[in-house]
Amino acid sequence: MTQKLVRLAGAGLLAGGLLLAQGLGAGMGRGQRAGMAADPAQRAARQQKMQDFLATALNLTDDQKAQAQQIAADAQAQMKVLAPQMRDVRLAVSNAIKSGADDATLSSLAAQEGDLAGKAAAIRIKAMAKFYALLTPDQRDKADKMRGQLQGMFGGPMGRFAR
Repeated sequence: MTQKLVRLAGAGLLAGGLLLAQGLGAGMGRGQRAGMAADPAQRAARQQKMQDFLATALNLTDDQKAQAQQIAADAQAQMKVLAPQMRDVRLAVSNAIKSGADDATLSSLAAQEGDLAGKAAAIRIKAMAKFYALLTPDQRDKADKMRGQLQGMFGGPMGRFAR
């Protein structure tokens, strides 16, 4: 029962996004839809709380914490480059729909949006791989057991860690 409660609490904390998801989601427009705080100070506080939880749950060393923060910062910087492009494409899609654009235009916009989504997924996956690589075998086992709860950590499913 206690383990279930811990997992449930962990899922609640982590669902909003650990390390990366806060910054990544907000830059891509997902943050507000996911219910994350729009205020940067609130986002930063929530992100710090989740980082602290993850550090405790996985028993990260100070060096690992610093590396994880750098991985997050690097991924956030990459995502910030994509964010304006995603907003522009989404606006173009909205305008095309409202104006009754033809199928070729809609297909082109869908391909652009898909390309950007693929780039965002690649950033998240690479960051996830870097983070996972810095874990010890024991920490990896813990992360593997928590994978369902860690979905928000990198903005995507953690099933790739399944053994």
